[in-house]
Amino acid sequence: MDLTKYNSQIKELISLRHEPDFNTLLDKILFGESNSHKFLIKMELNRLTTPCKRVIDLRDKVLTECSPYDIENIKHYLTIEALAIFKSNLERYGEYTIGVFEAVHQYISEKKQFELNASTQVINSDTKSSIELLTLINNRKRATPRMYLVSMVNITLSDGKSLQAQTANISTTGLKIKLTHYVPLRNEELVEVMFTDLRHSFHEPVLNSAIKYKIIKQKEKESKFYLYLTLSDNNDDFNQFLKHFIRTHHYKYKFDVHYYYQLVKIDALKISYFKQLNALPIYLNCNEYSPILFALKNHVNNNILQDWFCDGVNQLEFLFNELRFTQLCVYAQTRPATTLYSFTHQVQGKIFFISATEEELQHSGLKTQFLHYGSRKESWRTYHFTLQPYQYLENNHYPQTDLFPQQFKNITHLATLLPLNDSTITYNQQIDTKDINKINCFVHRINKIKGFDIVEMFTEERRIEPRYLFSCKVFAVLEGKKHSGTLIDFSLTGLRIKLDNNIDINVNHKLTVNLFELQKIATNYSLENLKYKVVHLSPENTLHLQVNDKASSLTTKNFFSLLVENNKDKLKCLPLNEKRTPSQKRLLELSESFLNNAILFIHNEKNLPIIKYAAINHVKSPISKLLNRRNGKQSLLQELLLDNDYLYERLITKPVKENDSSNDCMVYIKAYERTASGKVSVCSSLILILHRKGYSLSNQQAINTTFMPSTIT
Repeated sequence: MDLTKYNSQIKELISLRHEPDFNTLLDKILFGESNSHKFLIKMELNRLTTPCKRVIDLRDKVLTECSPYDIENIKHYLTIEALAIFKSNLERYGEYTIGVFEAVHQYISEKKQFELNASTQVINSDTKSSIELLTLINNRKRATPRMYLVSMVNITLSDGKSLQAQTANISTTGLKIKLTHYVPLRNEELVEVMFTDLRHSFHEPVLNSAIKYKIIKQKEKESKFYLYLTLSDNNDDFNQFLKHFIRTHHYKYKFDVHYYYQLVKIDALKISYFKQLNALPIYLNCNEYSPILFALKNHVNNNILQDWFCDGVNQLEFLFNELRFTQLCVYAQTRPATTLYSFTHQVQGKIFFISATEEELQHSGLKTQFLHYGSRKESWRTYHFTLQPYQYLENNHYPQTDLFPQQFKNITHLATLLPLNDSTITYNQQIDTKDINKINCFVHRINKIKGFDIVEMFTEERRIEPRYLFSCKVFAVLEGKKHSGTLIDFSLTGLRIKLDNNIDINVNHKLTVNLFELQKIATNYSLENLKYKVVHLSPENTLHLQVNDKASSLTTKNFFSLLVENNKDKLKCLPLNEKRTPSQKRLLELSESFLNNAILFIHNEKNLPIIKYAAINHVKSPISKLLNRRNGKQSLLQELLLDNDYLYERLITKPVKENDSSNDCMVYIKAYERTASGKVSVCSSLILILHRKGYSLSNQQAINTTFMPSTIT
């Protein structure tokens, strides 16, 4: 019996234990408890009130100075705080008892635990200031590396004034110049630069005339003044000269290695983010009767596609049918994000898929009935759904062989599905069966199926073993029910079977398979009750299975390898191939549509998760204000995470520890603005995505919360 939940009652009974009607008071305080529980609590009272002779010596347990305290011929060594706890409990018990002894040690234990937690929660100012801001979208102003070159130049300003200066570095698209003294200049002002030293050294005709540059930034550093210029001259001869000069002199001058390091780091972080992305991006064309064009899939968001696969059809096509997509576009004009609910229902062997958005439920008045009925289903899913206009634009340079994908030209909208951890919904009131039947209006009834592509973001061969065609009768047992079917093909660790009837089954469901026909030729192996797991669903009741038990794996590997060895000429092996998809570079560029807000990359440093990088791609976005606004020496984000009921501890530190994640993980932040009385408040929903190498599916977890920061004017 756990007596900790009766601490408050025990404390109250301690002060009443000398009352003449103690048993009556005990029955009132413990009203509703069984006699056995009351007996155990009485025993605990007797134990706590037993006189104690043990010495409390904290000198080797705490760092704080301890002072001696004599009572009943016993000398204790206590801190000031521990002494206060000792005296208060001494007054409660009336003498030095076991309860007093345990109360002091419990206080010391709790204090140590608090200090340990505080040490993991506190992030020093050096760590806070080390958050590096990055831009993941490939539209960086400086697109080429810089070469450090000191050379004299002559600058002519727009008012005709001439300045002598010195170059600090040069690239094919820009120039950094050091001035001898401060000169008031305007950004975006055009200037003419004459490369005097280079003209004397190379005698190129193109260097005899000034080259036009535009001022983009001015900076003062250690009493020195610098101008940052970007090339604004369309002089092809000068461009060719610069390229040749940098290429032939790179061994002589120092290059900006940091630039290459940033490129590699940004690409690595971006690929890592998209590989762990658990949202499903869906690209649409509003001019088609079935708007959905294709969806981008990785190993994580593939679960969403499996959840929407029902009755041999990917049900996402119904979500974006012509009528429903028009309504979704209308809702998106005022609210681009909403909540989407879905579940499946089986009637007389036929499975129906049902889905509805928050707006659809409110408009129909069936929200209570829908949630009451659907949330009880095992197939119940909740998603954060967004819809926005989108047009693909090339920001990179591609070779001639990398043709522009035709389907990219037709994109008009982008939708995203992000799965949410939904808490159990309970209702006290009874729902009439007739009201339940009203939600049939949300059943997917697909009459015309167009189909759409599912494009793999990171293409790699998922099937690591060859498959062999083989047909025989099989029986699958799911939740005690036996289902007949036919084996289509097999590998050493997998099966593909087609069931005779529809069953309500999802990915990751476990079942047992009996291969009775093959058992006739398997004299040394038992092919009954083999443990498998569903890894994929295909049309026409076809299941892709993977062995899910060590004993079953050993049996199937031995038997099927022997079967293949003895029937090499009779078994047909399926070739390993994949459908041609757009280049990974184009798919990454297409995926940058997800980078509208901010991404925080969490790094595990000395067993403490800290924010290492923050990717902010739009300065005017509300999340940028959240990250950049300063309140004294502390950023608003850090103030909120640390001071708002220890959000940093609850959202980052604790989940990382619970998942034993020794590798890097990420926090994905979605933000929107709410305007009231001329002021803008930032509302942020944080979703923590944990990832461990090799376990990106099983260890993924999402934690959702919202908080309101201070008002930003």
